[in-house]
Amino acid sequence: MTVRNFYVEADIDGRQTTLGGGPKAKDGGMTVLIHQRHDGDVVYHAVKIRCTERNGELLTEVFNKDGICVFSYASVR
Repeated sequence: MTVRNFYVEADIDGRQTTLGGGPKAKDGGMTVLIHQRHDGDVVYHAVKIRCTERNGELLTEVFNKDGICVFSYASVR
């Protein structure tokens, strides 16, 4: 597996293969949205995961549906 700054892997029921990938550029980032139904409607996103590089650090942030950052992890590239 080729891993750049970030890489995502997802096992999804009913799919034969794992869904996976990362940014094309070696210094790229990514945003992952997970949508979920609520009372028959689709909530825009239940969780948002944003992966970026800032000031030489790799930063992964997890936001709840209200846009509040509930988790962050920084590491040196």
